[in-house]
Amino acid sequence: MNDAIIYLKRTFVLALKENIAYPSSFWMVVVTIPLYAVVQIVFLETIYGQTSNFAGYTKYQAYMLFGTFMMVQAIAHILFHGRLIMLKELIRGDGQESFDLALTKPIDAQVFATLGRFSFGSIVPFFVTVFIVVYGMAHQSQVLNLLNLAAYVFVVLFGVLISYLVLLFFSTLLFWFPELQMADALWGHTVEFGQYPSRLYRGIGGVLLNVAIPVTLMASIPVEFLLGRIAFPMLMIYAAITTILFLLTRLFWQVAIKKYSGAGS
Repeated sequence: MNDAIIYLKRTFVLALKENIAYPSSFWMVVVTIPLYAVVQIVFLETIYGQTSNFAGYTKYQAYMLFGTFMMVQAIAHILFHGRLIMLKELIRGDGQESFDLALTKPIDAQVFATLGRFSFGSIVPFFVTVFIVVYGMAHQSQVLNLLNLAAYVFVVLFGVLISYLVLLFFSTLLFWFPELQMADALWGHTVEFGQYPSRLYRGIGGVLLNVAIPVTLMASIPVEFLLGRIAFPMLMIYAAITTILFLLTRLFWQVAIKKYSGAGS
């Protein structure tokens, strides 16, 4: 554990120095993500110019939904996205490192291979998303209590973890299929379901996206907690689901790395 903490501290400092030395990527993220938010807001205004309610959400609740989803994605990009999408290079040995190095480190191979590359450019978009959520909250008639706010924060963190687990799952497939090029794209298409109200998904789709792989934890469920539409004890159920998925994904990772035979193979 101590080795992992030291590793994350050092990689944090290195990433900070890299952003200072090469700021172009930082500014690209700072500019493009808020522009994407503007486009989505125009889209929301267009929809709610024709209706006052969509799937149980008013316009400003939809702002909260969109802001929460983008908040989860911003945190994901800050913490792990950049490192996880490099996993294919580690497995193939295409870059300066290979997965051989991960297996020889004194820290857990999953920590080394999936964490430690921070995107500071996503910090600004994160605050933009917070503003969008607060803007939506300011237009709510009901009083938002601290208990619901605490539940919202915890479920957002669950959503970030779900985002990590989904990308880890698709990336782990690379141990069986090293030429797979679509891990990041599969992740992107899967998490996109998380930006819509959970009540849109019914039947098998509802079970899959609300329970089995609860991508709705990225936006809809946190907002439902914030608005008081979900009872607080449900937080424990979502925590249990997230924990089970974490353990299953961890087991899948441990099985998968046994398929690795070296970058030169």
